[in-house]
Amino acid sequence: MIMRHLKIYEDFNLDDFLENPDKYVHDEENPNIEIGSYVETYRGPGQIIDTDRNFWVVRLIDKSQSVIKVPKETVTKKMKLEDVNRLKKYSSGVKTDEELKSICDDLEAYIEANIEDDPEEGVKLNFKIARSFEIIEEILVDLIAINKSDSSMTSKENYGRLLSYLAFLFDCMMEVSNESSEVRKKLGIIFNEIKKL
Repeated sequence: MIMRHLKIYEDFNLDDFLENPDKYVHDEENPNIEIGSYVETYRGPGQIIDTDRNFWVVRLIDKSQSVIKVPKETVTKKMKLEDVNRLKKYSSGVKTDEELKSICDDLEAYIEANIEDDPEEGVKLNFKIARSFEIIEEILVDLIAINKSDSSMTSKENYGRLLSYLAFLFDCMMEVSNESSEVRKKLGIIFNEIKKL
């Protein structure tokens, strides 16, 4: 018996394993990539389940759970368990739509909190540009993570709703900044990243 396997057997704790099996399969502290490791691949994130000569056999972490082969030399980065767990959460289309709805609801609340309807002066916009950019960038990071695990994200009803809110917020930011070229440029970069999804 290989010494490594003997050591695992001696240290094995069944209760601990049942509570967190990934802890015994994927060791993010160990830099070596092997069967059981969660890794980034050019086809998306997944778990190595087998080896075939110069290829890793990987089960993708998405709704499809597709099994693919990727050249071993292209797989160089192990994933953190917190990222794996987040991606698994999005592997169901229902959870994807729920997450999009939550993002939409938060953005709607932010927009409503920063629009004041004054009977004398009309509609007054109270958006802070820096804070608005922080929110938009957080949304973009969330969308990239969701899209990695569910390629059908852009077809969800709440995705269209989210784009409408973002477009409205972009217009408000341009108005508040007096058509600032710097704000326009930054919004353009963000818009292009969203288009890539």
